[in-house]
Amino acid sequence: MKIKQTVEAKFSNLYIGWNGLSFTDPNGDEVIISTTDNQILELAEALNEKAEGILESRKEQEVE
Repeated sequence: MKIKQTVEAKFSNLYIGWNGLSFTDPNGDEVIISTTDNQILELAEALNEKAEGILESRKEQEVE
């Protein structure tokens, strides 16, 4: 049996170390995710795509 756990937190701080990500919420609670170099590269690509979409949407809103 697989156990699934969902964690919800408000983002306050992010640290990217040699082998993982560490998120901290405003209460000081921390989520640590172990990653490989390839996973960091995949994450960077996904974040860049999301950022480009947000910036494009904001440009469209400014024009309106």
